[in-house]
Amino acid sequence: MGGGVDPELARKVLRKFNGDIQRAAEAILNNEIPEDNDPYWTSGSTSQQTLPASNSVIDLTEEEDYRQGRPLTRERSETSVRVRADPPSNRTIKFAPTDRAPDPNWQMVPANVKVEMGHEDQTLKRAIEASLNDFVVDETDLLPDEETIREGGRPIAIRTEQAGHAYAGLVLQALFYIPQVRRAVAALRIGSEAEPPADPEKRTLWHLIELFTNMDLAQLGVILDKEVAPILVRGQWTGTQEQLGLHASDMITNLGLAIENHLCMEDGSRPHIFYFSHGTAEFREGPQAKIKKTSGDGCVVSVDVSPTQGPNDLVSRLSNSLSRYYDSGFIASTHEVIIEPSDLAMFKPQVGDRPPSYTNAPASPEPLVYPKILYLDRFLSGSAVIVEGKRRDETALLAEIESLKMQRRSLTGYNNRDTIKDLKTSIHYYEKVAGPRDDAERLAVINTTTAKLKRILSTIEKRAQELDHTIEELEAKVAVIFDCPELRQYRYDLRAVLFHTGVPGRKHIYSYVRDEHGNWWKTVDCTVTEVAEEVVLNDTTGLHLGAGPFMIFYSRHMSDEELQEPVPWPQRLVDFVQQHNDTFLSMLPQELAAKVKVARAPSASTSRA
Repeated sequence: MGGGVDPELARKVLRKFNGDIQRAAEAILNNEIPEDNDPYWTSGSTSQQTLPASNSVIDLTEEEDYRQGRPLTRERSETSVRVRADPPSNRTIKFAPTDRAPDPNWQMVPANVKVEMGHEDQTLKRAIEASLNDFVVDETDLLPDEETIREGGRPIAIRTEQAGHAYAGLVLQALFYIPQVRRAVAALRIGSEAEPPADPEKRTLWHLIELFTNMDLAQLGVILDKEVAPILVRGQWTGTQEQLGLHASDMITNLGLAIENHLCMEDGSRPHIFYFSHGTAEFREGPQAKIKKTSGDGCVVSVDVSPTQGPNDLVSRLSNSLSRYYDSGFIASTHEVIIEPSDLAMFKPQVGDRPPSYTNAPASPEPLVYPKILYLDRFLSGSAVIVEGKRRDETALLAEIESLKMQRRSLTGYNNRDTIKDLKTSIHYYEKVAGPRDDAERLAVINTTTAKLKRILSTIEKRAQELDHTIEELEAKVAVIFDCPELRQYRYDLRAVLFHTGVPGRKHIYSYVRDEHGNWWKTVDCTVTEVAEEVVLNDTTGLHLGAGPFMIFYSRHMSDEELQEPVPWPQRLVDFVQQHNDTFLSMLPQELAAKVKVARAPSASTSRA
């Protein structure tokens, strides 16, 4: 089978983990497969069994041979693989006769007889094999001719040498499509033009400028990054959503610090591109807030997306995470606020501690809703007093809404029954069933009762409609309570979103990026396709596997003219890329060469100092 996974072994691992594909895949990757005759098989033992050899190596550890670039191999025995599993000396296994009839489910099957797998087992086995194959990066892979060129304005896919660093390629692509980052990288002046500097941080930025220039002007469909990602990443991704968010956040934090530090050394002032300063606003008995500046700055903001009864949109989750209210004491509430905002606003969704109401949460999780346009004013220290007043108005409105909803529940329900439905059922009974129609006295009673029930039903329905109308009006006020000119000064636009499907493998993480013309593109490994904006804003992939978006990027609003203005890359790199483009196009069939992205004419730029 493809990927070197023995079908019987895959089936056994799946059964061991009750069909959990992700746990089974991790067990195979970590080579933690107990033998069938291991006495700890049913008690969670971690006895090791050597996997069969394969044509490609699946190893995400840091063994010496792997770090030195030598392929790791595993020896395959011509017979069965033997593993010693000694049980504890105090364990005694006894066999005794029994009168129980033989169970056909436990019959012995000869080892040389092929066992047919059921449809479910085959599907799970194929899923594991596909995921494992996704971790293998084969540099000999040949892309279709259409994917080797950059047709139209399609973004370039970034491929990393190690599959465990695949997320780094998506992060670099996302950062490139943030206009403020792209221009900040172009503004860097580092060392010599010919050779990268010896300092690791400067060398990383030197290669980053080179990579971004190619991403802007090259006419290739895919670029293999061998310089930037290996320095920035801190760990190999082995398949979990939590790891993705942590690794991506760590990478962005380190890169942002390096860029801002270098720009600060050049002109003496610290730019706020990635990092923002923050503090705490304390509201006491009076209307004024006291701002406490905290030590250190922020970069990527974690957002708790644990299942709750509250709304699952980004702004509400941020507000809930950053605010604390107190029933008693000198301080009424505290709010984490931004003192000096940054050009970027980046969020890392994560599942935090389960709240007390978790057991009452809906069985099916709701997707995290992130807006196309985000106003950060409600989280700024300068708006703290206005926002606090809005919050109090919002709290009062929500309390009134809840009171009206309770009235409606009391009016239309009793003892877990639908009052309106019961009334309609009773009316139907008296009108259609109660009879007989030839008994005048009984008929009069039935008609009187039916009329009363109809009056009661009409009264309840009318009141319920009034309550519904009032609730809708109040909810409409809540929805726009923060939509005022004072809180619409700091507009941020959605630039990129990184996703995880919940299944291990480099082809199960992908990105959405927005180009300078407002078009959205989806990148899965080396394949880049254009998608509608609705797809980006409503993607529910990975929802039921605890996955979904693991990084969301916003940046300060820029006009279309600013977005489409060419970036002044170092002239040496521009000439270098153009030479490679000419060589590349000369090797392509004429009909393919005509489809490539037309390189933007860069403005005159100074060389890298």
